[in-house]
Amino acid sequence: ENFTLKIQFENKVWKRFSVVPYLDCPVFQPLKNNDFFKKAKVKYNTIVWGQDEEIDFDPFTLWSESVEIQLIIYKNIIVSSKLPNLKSQILNPQL
Repeated sequence: ENFTLKIQFENKVWKRFSVVPYLDCPVFQPLKNNDFFKKAKVKYNTIVWGQDEEIDFDPFTLWSESVEIQLIIYKNIIVSSKLPNLKSQILNPQL
């Protein structure tokens, strides 16, 4: 699926979040650039993009507008960061 993130939340639930509905909003338009989109990182209890972390999503939006998925996880494809609310793991963004 294009422009999606797979996120594991603190409660161990994996969900898929699509940014497609947001891509026409001016603040999110940089995410249309594949290289920029791939630079997503977990920070501040959410997912951010940009050198100055100027693009992010509210954690409630990530939770409520994502779809639960079942995954088999291999450590070599997980990027880690310690966070209290998001489970601190995000798979590589899919384009």
